[in-house]
Amino acid sequence: PDDIFAASGHTRSARAGSQGLPMTTMPSRPRSMVQAPADLIALVDTLRTTHTFGSLSDEHLRELAARMSIVPLDEGDVLIHQDGSSDELYVVLSGVLNRSIVDAAGLVHVLGEVGPGELVGGINVFSEAPAPATIYARGAVRVAALSKSGFAQFIDCCPSGELAVIEALGPQLRRH
Repeated sequence: PDDIFAASGHTRSARAGSQGLPMTTMPSRPRSMVQAPADLIALVDTLRTTHTFGSLSDEHLRELAARMSIVPLDEGDVLIHQDGSSDELYVVLSGVLNRSIVDAAGLVHVLGEVGPGELVGGINVFSEAPAPATIYARGAVRVAALSKSGFAQFIDCCPSGELAVIEALGPQLRRH
């Protein structure tokens, strides 16, 4: 993690468990599959603006969106725990997520933000490697979640979608 600290330009350090820093997983929240035509159109429009999926055709974007669920988060809800595992990738629809790590001394280092249109957890669909950072909500956030099995179904119908994700995640994949 030393190279992460050097490159991070972190903005805040505190002991894990300090006030204002998340320490618990988000409570079980209702997820809504994207089914209503207006919701599908809105998600396709958002996906079209992302670096990862923006080059896909409208047909492929609809295929992708149909396999996603919407997850609402509240302030401090943890989406992914450092060293934990997840089988989903997420696209931030609204709000801001923070990315942080806890070092060996128990200090939390906030590495940065993830905003609307950005992808987080994409490494989870390619690897069993533990998460390199904790990702948590800063205020109200909505993300679209795509499971590993949903991603596999998507690439069966849209092989270029896999290439788009791999290219976007190149730096993360090289670290693992």
